[in-house]
Amino acid sequence: MEEKKQMLSVWSWVGIILSVYGLIITGAGIYYLSRPETVTALHRLNPSLWWGAIIVVAGVLLLLAGRNR
Repeated sequence: MEEKKQMLSVWSWVGIILSVYGLIITGAGIYYLSRPETVTALHRLNPSLWWGAIIVVAGVLLLLAGRNR
């Protein structure tokens, strides 16, 4: 029997890219949280940690959307 190869949806690729970028940004946010050497205007809010987590969640949602198609 011949198996059909299925291509990944574009949503899956975007989800993978967003998840990887989000993990990198979240990692940087955790690093800066543990070593507060630089002081910026928003250093108390730690925007890289929050935005990294939001990007990871968006990436996972897109991965799930691409998987269901």
